Amino acid sequence: MEPNPEVVATLISLGYSQAQVLQALQISENNAETALELLSSGCIEEPAQLTDNKIQPKENNLFSNIFNEERYKMVALVRTDLGMGIGKIAAQVAHACVHAYRTAEPRLIERWDHSGDAKIVLKVDSLEELLEYSEKAKAAGINTAIIKDAGRTQVEPGTTTVCAIGPESVSKIDAVTGKLRLL
Repeated sequence: MEPNPEVVATLISLGYSQAQVLQALQISENNAETALELLSSGCIEEPAQLTDNKIQPKENNLFSNIFNEERYKMVALVRTDLGMGIGKIAAQVAHACVHAYRTAEPRLIERWDHSGDAKIVLKVDSLEELLEYSEKAKAAGINTAIIKDAGRTQVEPGTTTVCAIGPESVSKIDAVTGKLRLL
């Protein structure tokens, strides 16, 4: 489904690039409210590609890439029951995403890079829920990375804080985590 040109124009007028707007609309399945939430939360980065050892925006054929090719993403599931501060959450999500990246199949990393390196942060209410989604992802053949905190600041040593899932196709990840809400 193609995005509504009026919605695209409105979001661009708010200061977001066309690439960011199209990526947010694709991830949100053309839901303007969810796309704006993704954009304003900083979840959507400017897609980039490596050219002549410099990072260049992916403006060429981005529209066709987003709507004609399978998209890839990574999600991070954050336990809200721990009451971690925003800085702690950011650090734990970063640890999880880096670990998932390091353990992912090279072909998936390449496809994820090509489609904009989308990283979405979702919330879960408990350790049990986090582990349930991790097991579902593993059963579907999706890479996972669970982070256990060192316990130097806000949580006890060994506390499971975040699970990263992916990178993998949006359709495979959404089949596992599609009902979870954004953090």
